[in-house]
Amino acid sequence: MTTPEEKARERIDCQLNEAGWIVQNRDEINLAANDGIIIREFPLIGGEGFADYMIFVDGVPVGALEDKPDSDRVRSDEIQTQLAFLVDETKNKP
Repeated sequence: MTTPEEKARERIDCQLNEAGWIVQNRDEINLAANDGIIIREFPLIGGEGFADYMIFVDGVPVGALEDKPDSDRVRSDEIQTQLAFLVDETKNKP
């Protein structure tokens, strides 16, 4: 049986694909597949969970999407810290 979260992810994945994004699983990352890549369940640094979706443009992380019920509060400070670190790390690569 499909869970509500799985149904939501299917809908979100479909909408992202229709908008021109390539959605990939975290174990199948290929940032060269498109200018806009979105990785499902992207692991956060230090093993502190996952971003539901991490957004990459031209191989650079630029944002995160969290799929949460309206009643849940997103820990945006944690996601922003992780994203800032990823952007810095990407800029420092040769």
